Amino acid sequence: MFLRVLIVAGWYCLAIPALLAANAEIQPDTVVIASVPAQSENYVGSPSIVILDNGDYIASHVYFGDGVEAENTAIYRSADKGNSWEKLITLRGQFWSTLFTHKGSLYIIGTQGSFGPIIIRRSDDGGETWTEARDEEQGLISDYRPYHSASVPVIEYNGRLWRGFEFKDERAVVIKSIDVDGDLLRYDNWHQTELLHEGSPSTWLEGNLLLTPDGGLASILRREFRNDTAAIMHLNDDASQFTHNPQLDVIAFPGGGSKFTIRFDEESRRYWSLVNKPTEPEAFRNKLVLVSSSDLYHWRIDRTIAYSSDSENKSWQYADWQFDGKDIVAVLRTADEYQGQQPQSAYLTNLLTFILEKSVGRSSADTIPA
Repeated sequence: MFLRVLIVAGWYCLAIPALLAANAEIQPDTVVIASVPAQSENYVGSPSIVILDNGDYIASHVYFGDGVEAENTAIYRSADKGNSWEKLITLRGQFWSTLFTHKGSLYIIGTQGSFGPIIIRRSDDGGETWTEARDEEQGLISDYRPYHSASVPVIEYNGRLWRGFEFKDERAVVIKSIDVDGDLLRYDNWHQTELLHEGSPSTWLEGNLLLTPDGGLASILRREFRNDTAAIMHLNDDASQFTHNPQLDVIAFPGGGSKFTIRFDEESRRYWSLVNKPTEPEAFRNKLVLVSSSDLYHWRIDRTIAYSSDSENKSWQYADWQFDGKDIVAVLRTADEYQGQQPQSAYLTNLLTFILEKSVGRSSADTIPA
């Protein structure tokens, strides 16, 4: 009995400090790119980031809410690795969008307002000026059904560029693709896969298109809110549609209930993501962790990036990011006190912030074995 007490007491001595350390307040070192005053009723959403060929960082975010800037996108540039930023332009009517580069030009693809058609614009001067999305010959690349999206990756596969969207009314996922040599602004150059209707009551959103370890194309999508699972779908052999096996393709994925971006790192041969883990402890989007996988099906937590016990007023969410060498450069939709002003809530975010996460792939004290 005495030995059992000693063992239990010893376990508590080891476990309690570890649990406290895991849930300690962690305030990341951030650079504020943009802020919006709470009284404006404009809020920061859907951040995106891309690195130009000259090394400049370009970042964007949408405005949502009831303010005058709602459903527009602001574009920013940093010429000093994220230490300082300048605003370049506001794109009217551009929403839920991704920045990407192709053949020396900068593009942004998303929807025309909330639940509008898909539009794309091009910049040939590093984001200072952009084409307009006017019609099927310049920028309008879908029908007028209600599309949903976020800042999800554009990926090249089998000589084509691919990007995911969802239909609001039909609870279905669709992928747009185009030949890498095609004019990206023309409607008739884009192909659309057959709809994949969700095979479960959960909502599938904001899919990340990825090259699989066996050379195929897959998408990992978020599922139920505050959930640690995600859904995978795979491109079939004739590239006409994506498929999903409910028995095999619902995976354990920390933070699978909120938007995330997954990218592959050639050096570590692992897939990486920044996610909002809603458990251990229970959280909203006030805990940001770095996770990784070698095969897309088994994920581990590599380190905690940010955590606050204040789930009502603080958040670091909707992270979009890129590799810059061995480092991750990320932009975040953030709720936090800034210049004496508090955000309205953790959801109604008041800041676009930038973080640098150095030396990704090295061992970490809070790593969980895969």
